Amino acid sequence: MESLRRRGRKHQSDKQLSLPIQPGHHKLILRGTRAQNEGKADRRGGGEKIAVLSPPTSMLAALLRAPNSVEANPLILADIPKPSPREHEICLQVHCCAICRTDLHTVEGELPLPKLPVVPGHQIVGIVEALGRGVKRFKEGDRAGVAWLRHTCGSCRYCRDENENLCDRAEFTGLQADGGYAQWTTVHEAFAYSLPSAFSDRQAAPLLCAGVIGYRALRLSEVRK
Repeated sequence: MESLRRRGRKHQSDKQLSLPIQPGHHKLILRGTRAQNEGKADRRGGGEKIAVLSPPTSMLAALLRAPNSVEANPLILADIPKPSPREHEICLQVHCCAICRTDLHTVEGELPLPKLPVVPGHQIVGIVEALGRGVKRFKEGDRAGVAWLRHTCGSCRYCRDENENLCDRAEFTGLQADGGYAQWTTVHEAFAYSLPSAFSDRQAAPLLCAGVIGYRALRLSEVRK
């Protein structure tokens, strides 16, 4: 992780980033570049200069430009624009993003890729940093998670029957939209999840995919205590 920070400070974008990424290496911490953070100053009494931090406009991300085998290191560490939340969206500062086999399918081109370049990653835990207009379920500073399912139509028979994963117009995190292998990500508030404090970031992240699958199987089996 420290190597990622050093690269970011030196602005060495488009470096090869190998998979698999070790747990914790993906815990990218919010850091503005020196040019962004030192671009302004304020004078206080006595002639002292006080730096005024400017919000960063770019971020580091593990970017997939073209699919390839994992051995070919297809993910590239790059500076890309920081996303801004649209209406009913939240912007998360990413604390942790787990790795799923589906991410490898994406990286290696075993899934159709409607968006390239794309930032993979769909087991995301972070802190709400900014709110789009109309957001009601979250406030700044809340911890939230983002999973594979990112958006559905909400009106088809599958959505009405709580089978949103079968929606013909479903969109998925890290496939149709950039995911969590980055310092920030955005998602509609309806597809973000409040996380109990009993789970650490690393514990909660895999539950947003593998945990959801297990829960759904248990629910459909109608197992009772």
